[in-house]
Amino acid sequence: MAPLLRGKIREDYILKHSSEMLRVAGSIKMGWVSSSLLVSKIQSSTGINNSAGPLREYGRIDKTIHILKYISDEKYQKKIGKQLNKGEAIHTLEQFISFCNESKVRVADPEDQQLQASCLNLMTNAVIAWNTVYMWLAINHLKNNGHTITDNEISNFSPCRIEHINRFGKLVFHSKKRSRLRPLQSLK
Repeated sequence: MAPLLRGKIREDYILKHSSEMLRVAGSIKMGWVSSSLLVSKIQSSTGINNSAGPLREYGRIDKTIHILKYISDEKYQKKIGKQLNKGEAIHTLEQFISFCNESKVRVADPEDQQLQASCLNLMTNAVIAWNTVYMWLAINHLKNNGHTITDNEISNFSPCRIEHINRFGKLVFHSKKRSRLRPLQSLK
């Protein structure tokens, strides 16, 4: 563990600047500043200012606790692994959808880049929503037929499945027709 634990947390430094840290926390709590804006300001600061330095130092406490918990707790390792796998599943889905140009953004104009990213987000969300509807239908079908499905089992499901998607197919939308869901297919 020696390579992971390289330094010491400066408690005195955190305590010295605690009033500034409380002011920042209060500003976030009261909605005067968003946490994302605060993080971007801290990351862009060239020198360590009165807010950034103590907050970074305080963050090292959480980082240390996380590392120690990860090393010593196999259940925690599995939980982190599950979350990482969910993130990777979304990336796999996005790569599957955006297969042209090897999933690279190849336009120079920032507006076109934003448009391409927005289209990818829209399609990704559409697939996830579609899959979620059918997963819910399948779960209810199984429950109605006497199967027991626990919340823990459901937490392992992923709406990022791609096996059933024909990315080269036609998309036909009938705006005047009320859409009907396709029947569930049985597992083979």
